[in-house]
Amino acid sequence: MGWPGRSPKAARTSSGDAATASGSGSADPFADLVGYRQGVLWLSDEEVSAAAGEIQAILAARAGNRAAPGRRPRLLSLTQFPTEPPPAAAATGGP
Repeated sequence: MGWPGRSPKAARTSSGDAATASGSGSADPFADLVGYRQGVLWLSDEEVSAAAGEIQAILAARAGNRAAPGRRPRLLSLTQFPTEPPPAAAATGGP
């Protein structure tokens, strides 16, 4: 399974959105740690539910953070949806 690293195109798009939203007019996606990750996981409904709980726990551990020197707000978006397996994978039962 491939997990792309920082995507320059996604970083440029995201940093442009961030610069517009912040009113700064400029952003440095690499210095700002802008990143994009996407991958496919083969999970049962029970496994995806467990993974969602694990992600929620990770985020909850940081949810109480307050503004402090060296900290700035960061937007994190997560999307999960089922997809259809590729025809070859459906026939063989795997990737």
